[in-house]
Amino acid sequence: MPEEKTDHKTKSESALLEEAVLDHWQKCDLDGLVAKESLRRKKQFVFFDGPPFANGLPHYGHILAMSIKDAVVRFRLLLNEGVILKFGWDTHGLPVEYEVEKELNLKSRKDILKFGIKEFNNNCRNSVLKYRVEWEKVIKRLGRLGSVRDAYITMSPDYMEAIWWVFKQVYDKGLVYEAFQSLPYCPRCATPLSNFETSQGYKENVPADSLYVLFPLRESPEYLLAWTTTPWTLPGNILLALGGDFCYLLIKILEGEHQGKSVWVLKERVSSVFRDISYEVLKEEKGSNLIKKYTRGYKPLFSPLKKEAAIFKDCLFRLVEADFVSAEEGTGIVHIAPAYGEEDLLLTEAIFGKEKAKEIVELTQHIDSSGQVKKEFHLFAGSSVFEFNDLLKEKLLKEGKVLKEEKIFHSYPFCWRCDSPLIFYALPAWYIAVSKIKNELVAANKKIHWVPAHLKEGRFGKWLQEARDWAISRQRFWGTPLPIWRCLKCQNIRVFGSKEELLKAVGQRVTLEDLHRPEIDTVLVPCSCGAQMKRVEEVLDCWFESGAMPYAHQNILKDFSGDVEKFLKSGRFPADFIAEGQDQTRGWFYTLLVLSVILTKKPAFKNVIVNGMILAKDGKKLSKKLRNYPEVSEVFASYGADTLRLFLLSSPAVEAKEVRFSSEELAKTAYKSLNLAKNLLKFFQDYAKLHNLKDFVVCFQEETILDFWLKHRTFKAVLKTKEALLGFRLAKAAHEVIDYINDLSLWYLRRNRDRVRADVDSQKARIMLSNLLSALYHLAFMMLPFTPFFAEHIFLTLKEYLKEGQKLPVSLQLALWPNTEGYNDEILKDMLLLRKLVSEILNQRKNTQINVRQPLRKATIAYPGFLIEENLTAYERIICEETNILEVVFKKAKRLKVNIDTQIDEELRFLGAKREFLRLVQNLRKLNNCKLSDKIDLEIFAESEFIYKLAKEVNKEYGKRLLINSLTFRTQPENNFLTAEIFGNRFWLSIKRHF
Repeated sequence: MPEEKTDHKTKSESALLEEAVLDHWQKCDLDGLVAKESLRRKKQFVFFDGPPFANGLPHYGHILAMSIKDAVVRFRLLLNEGVILKFGWDTHGLPVEYEVEKELNLKSRKDILKFGIKEFNNNCRNSVLKYRVEWEKVIKRLGRLGSVRDAYITMSPDYMEAIWWVFKQVYDKGLVYEAFQSLPYCPRCATPLSNFETSQGYKENVPADSLYVLFPLRESPEYLLAWTTTPWTLPGNILLALGGDFCYLLIKILEGEHQGKSVWVLKERVSSVFRDISYEVLKEEKGSNLIKKYTRGYKPLFSPLKKEAAIFKDCLFRLVEADFVSAEEGTGIVHIAPAYGEEDLLLTEAIFGKEKAKEIVELTQHIDSSGQVKKEFHLFAGSSVFEFNDLLKEKLLKEGKVLKEEKIFHSYPFCWRCDSPLIFYALPAWYIAVSKIKNELVAANKKIHWVPAHLKEGRFGKWLQEARDWAISRQRFWGTPLPIWRCLKCQNIRVFGSKEELLKAVGQRVTLEDLHRPEIDTVLVPCSCGAQMKRVEEVLDCWFESGAMPYAHQNILKDFSGDVEKFLKSGRFPADFIAEGQDQTRGWFYTLLVLSVILTKKPAFKNVIVNGMILAKDGKKLSKKLRNYPEVSEVFASYGADTLRLFLLSSPAVEAKEVRFSSEELAKTAYKSLNLAKNLLKFFQDYAKLHNLKDFVVCFQEETILDFWLKHRTFKAVLKTKEALLGFRLAKAAHEVIDYINDLSLWYLRRNRDRVRADVDSQKARIMLSNLLSALYHLAFMMLPFTPFFAEHIFLTLKEYLKEGQKLPVSLQLALWPNTEGYNDEILKDMLLLRKLVSEILNQRKNTQINVRQPLRKATIAYPGFLIEENLTAYERIICEETNILEVVFKKAKRLKVNIDTQIDEELRFLGAKREFLRLVQNLRKLNNCKLSDKIDLEIFAESEFIYKLAKEVNKEYGKRLLINSLTFRTQPENNFLTAEIFGNRFWLSIKRHF
C-alpha cells in the first residue's frame, strides 16, 4: 500500500524523494548538460517527438507515450549517443476550433463568419497554449528529459512557411489535384475529413432506422423495393441500381397495408425481407432484363430540387446496373444519390461523365454545407440533417411509401473531434494522389521496425495496401492556409513555397507578418492574363502539418535553403525512433510516411513503438464524468512518478494492448518492486554505517558461491536489459529489471544478512557490502530508463561510499552504460534448480503443517545432477539453511524427487524452541526501535524450567548476534513485559536498550 494516505495534498516519502532529485537536476542544469554533451558526441540518435495539443490537460495516455519516449532517450544517452530533444506543440485544426466554438457559444460555420474570421482566429491563438504551464509541470514531474522552452509551435510563421515549402514539393511532383468527390463530412464542423481521420471515429452498434422503400415503376403497376439506412438521402435519389446477373422475384403481398401490391426483390433476400409478411411469387427475372424491360424507369419520390433539373428528365429516375449491389443485405436494389455517396457519385460519373454528374449533384443536393435542409427544397427547410431524417421517415410511412421499418445496429463514423455523426457529402476538395505511390509506401514500410511486430503487415500494412488519395483541404479557418492562388478570370493556378516567393509574385511592397486567415486572403497576385489571382479559401489538414514536422521543425527552408539532399546528409533524418498510440497508425505514422516517401523516397522513421489504451479498472474508458480513475497529481503525490512509469512501461500497453489502471494495481506491482529496491539501498546504508565502511570500489568479490552467483546474475541482467532496450522491447526490459530486484532482495540479501551482523568483523562485512554496492550500482543504470528518480538517488547515494565517487559525473544520466563481461550460465541454471528444490521442500513442510522454524532431521533429494558438481557441498549448505533441515542427502536419478523426514524428536523440538525464542527477541528489538548497534538487557519471568534453560542456551549461542548485554530472570513480570508461549510454556519477557 502507499506510504501515506492517497490525499494528494499529503506527499509520500517517494514523492518527497523525487522532488529532491528534481531539485538536484535543476541546480546542476541537467537538461543543459545533456544538450551540450549530445552535441559533442559523435554518434547521434535521431528522435522525432510528435506534438500534442496544449488546449487540454494531459491524461494517462499522454503519460504513457511520454514515458516510452523518455525511457528510450535516456537509454540511448547511456550508450554514449547524442540525442537532440525538441518538444513541440500542435496548435492548428479542428481540436482547437471546436474548443473555441464552445467557449464563444458558436454553433456553426455561419456563426463563425458572422463573428469574424480574424477575431475567431485570435481566440484560437490565445487558446492553443491554454494549458501549457500545466503540461510543463507534468512533463517535469514525470522526470522527462529535455527543456520545453525552445519547443516548436505549428502556428509559428517559420513552421507555417516550411509547411508551404513541403506542399509545393508535393505539388511540383504532380501529386496534388482538385476534384469533386463524395467525402466523409462533419455537418457540425462544416468540413470534409480524410479517410484516416474518419477511421479514427467509428463506433460500433450504433442504432439506425432502416426503411424498405417502394418505388413505383412508370410503365407498370409494379414496384421496386429499395433498402436504406439513411432516409434523409432519398430526396437526392436519381437512379436505382440492380445486379445485372442477379435473379429477381416479383412478389405479391398477401396481407397488411400493402396487400395486393407486387414488388421486385432479389431472390436471395426474399425470405429475409418477407419473413413476417405473407406473399406469393409471381415470376422471376434477371436484373439485366428488368433494366431493358423498364426503360422509362420509375416515378421519383420527390419533385426535383430545382426546376432546371427537368433537363435530366429523360436520363434520371431509371434502372441501371452496378457491380457493388450485394446479395448479403438489403433487397438487391440500391437507391443512388450521388450527392451523398462515394459509390453513387462514381456510378453517376461513369454514366453521365464528370461534368454532367457534378451538375446533377448541384441540382439534387438538398442539404447545405452546414448540414441543414436548403430553403429551396420546401420540405422541412432549415431542419438539421438528422432531424430531417426522422421527419422524412414519418412522412414516408404516413404516405404509405414504406413497406416496413427495421431498427438495425451498425458501425458508423463520427467526427474524431466534435463526436458528431458524419455524412457523405459531394464537394470540391484538394487531394494528394497517394494511390500513385502505394507501392513505394509498402516498400518503405518493410524497412521499419515495428513494436509490436504484427502491426507492420497487419493494421498498418493493410492500411497501406488500401491507401486512398488524401483529402488535404479543410473548409475551416484556424490552420495553415493552402498556398494556392487561382485567377479570378482564367482560373489559372499558382502555388507558392515561401513567403518570399509570394511577395516577389505580388510585385509590390506588402507587409505580411501573419500567414493565417484572413490576412493572407487579402493578398492578390497578378495573373499573366492581366486579371488578379486570389487564394483559395481552404486551409490544410492539420495532419499534413504533423506529417511535415521533420522538415518544418528543423527549418529546412531556412537552415538548408530547401535543399533536400543537403538535409538528408545532415544526419537529422530519418528518425531512429518515434512513439505514439495505436490510433496514429492511421494518423501521424501514416502522414509521416506519405510525405517522406514523396520528398525523400525513404521512410521518415526506422523504429516505432506503438502503445495501447489505458482503461479504468472495470475495463471502461477513462472518463472525467464517471471519475473512474485517480488524478495524475494524486498518483504522483501518493506513489511517485517512478511507480507510475514502471507500471506503465512494464505493462502490455507498450505493445499496443489495453491495460486496466487503478491505484490497487500500482500498489500490487510496480510499487512493490520499487519498495524492494529501496530496502536494498537502505540495508546497504545501514550496515555500511554500522561497520563504518567507506571507500568502496565497484567490483564483485567471490568469497562464497552466492557471491559468484550474484556477479553472473548481475552481468546477465545488464546484458539482457540492454538487449531488450536495443530492440525497443520496453516491457521485456522492465521485467528483466524487476526480476533482478527480486533475486537481489529475496535471494542474495536474505541469504547473506548474517555476514554483516553487528558482531561480524567489519572487513568480513565489507566483502558482502561491496558486492551489494556493485549490484546496486549496476541496478541504477538498468532502472534509469524506467524509474529515473530512484535510479539517480541510488547513484548519488553510492557516490558518497565510493573511493573515487567525486570523479563520477554530477548525474547518472551523464554516465555510460556499464561494460560487463559475459556471464556463467551454469551457475545461474544451478541456482534456479537449487531454488526449485528449496521451494519443493518448503511446500512439503506446508502440506504437513510443520513450521519452517522447526528444524527437521533430513531431506533426501533425487536429482539428475547440477552443472557444477564441485559446488555440491555449498548447495547443500544453502538448502539446509533455507529450509531449516539439518542434513541433505543427494542421490542421482533421472527424475527430480524430494522427500523430507517429518519425525520430530526432543532434540529437534528444543532446536525449534530456540528458533522461536530467537524470533521473539528479534521482534522485540524492532518493537523497541533498537538500532543495529544497540546492545540490550533481556529480562524474563517464566512458569517452567524449560524456558529458563532455553533462554540460557539462546544467550550462549546467539547472545553476540542479538547484542544481549545481560540476561536477568525476574520473580514476577512487570506491566511492560510481553507475554509469549512456546510448546505450551508461558513466559514474559522485556528488553531495554543498554547505555
